[in-house]
Amino acid sequence: MPFDSWIPLGATLTVIGVVAGFVVWRRRGAAAGTRVLAWSLLPLAAALTGVASLLWEFGAGVVDLFVRTILSPIAWAGVGLAGLSVLLWFLSALLRRLGRGGAPARGGGKAPDKPVGRPSGRGAVPQGGGDTVPIARGRSAAKPAAGDSDDLDLDDIESLLRKRGIQ
Repeated sequence: MPFDSWIPLGATLTVIGVVAGFVVWRRRGAAAGTRVLAWSLLPLAAALTGVASLLWEFGAGVVDLFVRTILSPIAWAGVGLAGLSVLLWFLSALLRRLGRGGAPARGGGKAPDKPVGRPSGRGAVPQGGGDTVPIARGRSAAKPAAGDSDDLDLDDIESLLRKRGIQ
């Protein structure tokens, strides 16, 4: 549609909206009527500013793109590659979650048996190349009560801070 036909269409929609706004104003009150009047002015404003023409061209372009995509094998190859890319992205996230596919160990070409940076046992903290040093010295090996688990964690942290000279 050329620009000249947008103005009469916008004006017609605005007049219909103003009449509807007046009816709503009388039946439901000033707030509802004012809201309808505000919406009714937008078609004419869009026609006068050229936004209606822009939206029409955008819609026509989107439809043209879809029609060309459906009929083009090259476009379908691009859609397939985009799908493969998304699939590989999710596969990499799954491999990370399972602990596979990480960077190899620095010393040798073989990946470590245990992830670096995680304690290998209760009360142990990795030092350097995965050696563990017990934190709690002189503590009994008996399991603490259910309520003492928070205190046990805090005791471990406090002993680590004391060992490092931080108090």
